[in-house]
Amino acid sequence: MIIQAIPVHLKEVPLEELVRQTVGWIQENQRLDNDQLYKKVNEKLHAKMACKAAVKAGDILTTAQMHQLLRDLEKIENRFTCPHGRPTGWDIPLYDIEKKFKRKL
Repeated sequence: MIIQAIPVHLKEVPLEELVRQTVGWIQENQRLDNDQLYKKVNEKLHAKMACKAAVKAGDILTTAQMHQLLRDLEKIENRFTCPHGRPTGWDIPLYDIEKKFKRKL
């Protein structure tokens, strides 16, 4: 493995941790041919970068940033989950919301 550069979104990840994780991905997928292996490891690294760059709980956003985030989400092919499979939103029936605010019994 040759490390030529570290993407800006992974600059806070300790290099040793990143190398160990990458080696683990290579070991998990060693049955793949080189092209498929490269693609799989690249996908994992992109998912990790997306996660590190993502808005996190507790981050303060302006209203404009919130609206932009929703517009960006609409453009994504698989907008219902993050790269790790976690949901990006929930469908909550109006009745359930009204019930929480004690508008319905």
